Amino acid sequence: MKLRKIIATFLTALTLSSFLVTGGCEDKKDDTKNPDGDKTASDSLTGDAKEDYSNKAKVILLVGQSNMAGATFNPTARAVGKEKMKEYKTGYENVKIMFSSGIRGNAENTWNTSGGVFKNTGLSQGATMSQFGPELGLAEYLNEQYPGEEFYLVKHALGGAQIDDYLGRANPDLDCYSHIKKQFDLAVNEIKKTTDKEIVVVAICWMQGESESAQEAAANTYKERTEKLINNFRTDYKDYAPAGGISWIDAGISDSSLWPLHKTINNAKKEISDANDKNYFIDTIGAGLVVGADNAHYDPVSEIKLGRLFGEKVQEVITKG
Repeated sequence: MKLRKIIATFLTALTLSSFLVTGGCEDKKDDTKNPDGDKTASDSLTGDAKEDYSNKAKVILLVGQSNMAGATFNPTARAVGKEKMKEYKTGYENVKIMFSSGIRGNAENTWNTSGGVFKNTGLSQGATMSQFGPELGLAEYLNEQYPGEEFYLVKHALGGAQIDDYLGRANPDLDCYSHIKKQFDLAVNEIKKTTDKEIVVVAICWMQGESESAQEAAANTYKERTEKLINNFRTDYKDYAPAGGISWIDAGISDSSLWPLHKTINNAKKEISDANDKNYFIDTIGAGLVVGADNAHYDPVSEIKLGRLFGEKVQEVITKG
């Protein structure tokens, strides 16, 4: 009898212990039932969320002044080769562009534009029909790296534009920020006509700063104003931001004698890049880019290379997710 009580007591204790252990495991399982969801929420707050770009309508904004607008004359077959020249003339079907380029101070009806529609990215999409910008090298690079994927370039840039022209001007002709927003809205409507894919702004490519490099006061406040501009873009385009946020890709200006404070400008760009892993800096001087005879704008080979350097950074953004 005594033995029976001992056995019964032991079995009861064993059952209770099993219940507690099982219950504990079930509670732990509930806490981690959706660990990916918890991690995504946490990462979104820290900016570490990952984006899968493979099935998205990938948009890249191109903004700035003349070396972005395109003040470099179209290359010759002698400079790039006959086959490459043919490729450039045809343009890249999987990399479309909607563009509006010109010279600051010139009336809008004189700007070189795509007329509010997308075209294959190629030659003659600079400030005039005889010129081109970094969009050419960028499209070439994206076509090589992502031959089966579509990209949409949206460009508005004016030669001679100052950063203040992108921070807002009373004169609407000089309000470059409003013009890129208008261009973007047109682009979104056009993209929606051809695909139901989610539209995502992969990056904003910025090529500007020459105007401020000749003015000490403007050069010394360039960093502060650029940070404000970046914030404006990220705030106003947040509905199209990828999981980790929109990347900012900034190209340094040349060391031309026309830009005496180029070091101040480029140091500001580099410091902004170092402060945020969503910001990128292209060292154009270190990359060996050279200006042409006018001492202000890159020669054809360098302008193509500038676009390819932007492409390398875009690829880095996509790879990181």
